[in-house]
Amino acid sequence: MRGSLRYESPAFVEETEVVGPIRLKLFAATTSTDINWIVSLLEIDSEGNERILTKGWLMGSHQELDLEKTTPWEPVHTHSHNEPLAPKKIYEFDIKIVPTANLFRAGSKVGLKISCADSPPKTPLERIGT
Repeated sequence: MRGSLRYESPAFVEETEVVGPIRLKLFAATTSTDINWIVSLLEIDSEGNERILTKGWLMGSHQELDLEKTTPWEPVHTHSHNEPLAPKKIYEFDIKIVPTANLFRAGSKVGLKISCADSPPKTPLERIGT
């Protein structure tokens, strides 16, 4: 079974607007030669209800950066070759999260979920034409 890590900020004390690109620098190891990182940025309201704001993805074996195109706020990966990971070695993964804009209300929090499998939908998919 695959798990995930979750982090939450303290509650905002006033309305706070967040706009723009996001880059996550993750230091991690795996027991395999590859991993799929899936990162979700969440808004958690004062009652604990969550809403996904945006996501980012990176296959660990494609971690090589294009240093000419990468900026401090946006990593650009070459995807030119597959470089297997050494199990249990700690790597630095730069994960681009799709830019977003959100107004966090006072009392709400920012959440970050890091996993290696995407979350199932919260509601069953409906069949077309039924």
